[in-house]
Formats: sequence, structure tokens, C-alpha cells
Amino acid sequence: MLKLSAKHILFYRKQSLYVFLSLLLTTVILTAIQTIFATDRKIDLETNRAIYGDYHYSYHGVSMSEIARAGEMAEAYHIEELSWWRMGETCETPTVLMLVSADARCQEMTASGLIQGRYPRESGEIALEEWVLTYFDNPAVGDALTVGNRAFTLTGILEDRMSSKNQGIKMGFVSDADVSGDNYQLFLKFDETRDVTRECEAFSEAFGMEEALRWNYNLLEKLNYGYTETGEGRRFVEWIAGSGIANMLGSIVITLFAMIIVYSVFRISVQQRIREYGKLLAFGLDLGKIGLLLGGELFLLLAAAFPFGAALGVLLVKGVYFYYGSRGTMAFSPEYFQVNGADILRNAGLLLAGILVITALVLAQLRRMPVIEIIKGTGKESAVTDKRWSKRTDAMMLFVMFQYLRSRKGRVLVMTGMLALGGAAFLTGSYIEGQIARN
Repeated sequence: MLKLSAKHILFYRKQSLYVFLSLLLTTVILTAIQTIFATDRKIDLETNRAIYGDYHYSYHGVSMSEIARAGEMAEAYHIEELSWWRMGETCETPTVLMLVSADARCQEMTASGLIQGRYPRESGEIALEEWVLTYFDNPAVGDALTVGNRAFTLTGILEDRMSSKNQGIKMGFVSDADVSGDNYQLFLKFDETRDVTRECEAFSEAFGMEEALRWNYNLLEKLNYGYTETGEGRRFVEWIAGSGIANMLGSIVITLFAMIIVYSVFRISVQQRIREYGKLLAFGLDLGKIGLLLGGELFLLLAAAFPFGAALGVLLVKGVYFYYGSRGTMAFSPEYFQVNGADILRNAGLLLAGILVITALVLAQLRRMPVIEIIKGTGKESAVTDKRWSKRTDAMMLFVMFQYLRSRKGRVLVMTGMLALGGAAFLTGSYIEGQIARN
């Protein structure tokens, strides 16, 4: 049946070309929009990572033996990186400053990388964030300074940790020899290709310290839409495979609109050969086989249009991001360009569902017409396929639009209403996502 469908496509080349172009443009638009969504989410994720730290969860009040046990469990629970810091005494002069010892990776995981100098290695050495230096009259690396009643040498200047700076929490990072006690904070980074929340829940249950759990909410918010502080409803906005409300509604609205156009164009193509279908029915071919013939045409056209459309949509967005990103526009970061394979597969599913609906609608039209009427081409639908098509214009798309608007006023009103509702749903979804992000 696919061979016969292919022959129909080649024989009715002009009509098939318009159906192909409509499917191609639909795929381009869907892929481009969803690639923009995926890239923007990645940019937001990396921005939050730089501000709040490159970790997902942390445990307060753990001991070194428990940190060692967590390291032994890392592989089983897909923990990519593990780090810690040890909290010591709090000094009150010249400002309230907590002394903390930490491994070097911990500085990066908590968004406080080294700007100048080195991390403390021996007793009497300290590293401070830039914003904390102002309380010590902005000393340089190598200068001596006093914290409380203790003397230190500044060995390193660290990047400001925005999460602590916003809360006014000041820390001085020293060697482990200058901190006493067994009060550690453990930082964990899980494999982000997995469900981070569920991985941590499983780890917490096995680790047995759920009550001491804290999470990097700002980072997880970008990984899991709708994540709440209780862990409930983290899939509230992720309707399908991590897609946001606005993204999913936008895809559905665009697909519906495109399928209406494809249906209109394909219906005209069918009307061009309505007599042929009548003869096939008269010779004993049932509507099911004709449905396979029609569906096969759309399937082959979609199979040809979809890969090109998806590639073109990706290249289009990629070109925009690289063009503006290379000119220093911060909103376009080409290094974070993302293509979501799940979105592309979902588009294919939506379009396949669309061509099934189109085939069913055309078959329903044929079922309502007597065979003799189909063979003669005297049905109500024949008005759009008379000789005016071939004599007056070669612009099929304009002809289809004009004839459709003129002869199907009710359907046009329904289409307009659908688009209006779809636009309202899209804007509502965008508003909900914005509120979640702000809160």
C-alpha cells in the first residue's frame, strides 16, 4: 500500500508538494520553539549554578566517619561529586566571622572559586571572599590580619558566594588544624541525567539522616519544574518528559493550527482525485484500504519532511544564538545551546497523531457520499476542485485559503476560537512558570 501511496505522491506532485511544505514548516516552527525553551532553561540552570553552587543536596551536622560512609555509597546512588566543610568557632571582631575548613573542590561546589593566591594549607593561614575583605580594610594576599584574638596570614582571595552574601553570612576559610570539633557539612552532586530528587530520596533512606537534609533549591528548580520545599508536586509542571506548561501548550497549539492547514491542503488534493476513489470503491476496495492509501501518503510526506524540518529548526536557532552570542549579548550563550531529543520525538508523535486524525476526517467525508456521487464528482465538496483551479491560478495555497474561508465560515470561526483559546492557554502557562520561578 505504501508503494501505491508513493505513486500517488509522484503523480499528484504539485498538491503533494504543498502538503510536504506545510509539514516541513510545522516541524521547523515546533523544533525552533522547543530548542529555544531548552536553551533558555540551560542558561538559567548554569546561571543559578554559578550563583548558588554546583551541588544538589547537603547534610548538616555529620561526622567525618559518616562522610566516609557516604563516599562508599556514591557509586550505588549515582553521586558524581562529594565534598565537605568543617565548621569551627565564630569570631566577633572586626566582624562576625565563622571559621571554616574545607577541601578545594568544596569552594567550587559552593560557588566560591579561587581568584588569587591559594587555599590555606597550614595553621595560621586564611582565605576570604572579596566582599568580606572590606571589613579588614581590603588586605592583599600575604598581609597579616587579626580575627578575634587570633593572627592569620591572608593566602587567598575567593569569589563571593552570592547565597551567603545576600544573607550576610561571612566565613573565613582556614586549614583543618585551626578548626576543632566534629561538625561537618556534606555536599552532594548527583548525575543530572537521572531524576536527582528520587536519587537523593533513595540515598537519604539508606544513609539514615533525612532530618539533616538541605537542598540547593535554586539549582533544583531549574532541573525539576515545580519542585517544592516538601518535595511534593515536583512533576506538577512537568507534564511530559520535563516539558514546562508553556512549552507543552505552545507545542499543542502550533500542532493543531498546522494540522488544520495540512488538512485543508490535503483535502483539496483528495478532491482532485475523488472520482478515482469512487472507482476503487465500486471495484470492491473498502474504505479501510483507501484509508491506508491516504494515511500512507501523509506518512511518507511526513517521513520526508520531519528530518529536514527538525534539522532546519535546530540550525536556525543555533545560528541566532551563535550570531548574537559572538557579539557579547549575554542573553544568548552559545556554549549552553541545547537540543532536547525528547521534544523532537514528542513532535513526531504529535504530527503522527495529526495525520491519523486527518485521514479519519477524510474517510468520514467519503463515507457520507454515495459511490455514484463520488464517481461523478457532484458532491458538495467538488466546488473547490472545478476547472477554476487549473485555469485561474497556480497559487494553490492562496486558492485553498480563499475557497476555505468563503465556503466554510463556521469552521473558520471554530478555528479562530481554538487559536484564541490556545493563545490564552499559552500565556497562562507562561505566567504560571514565571510565578514558580519567582517564588
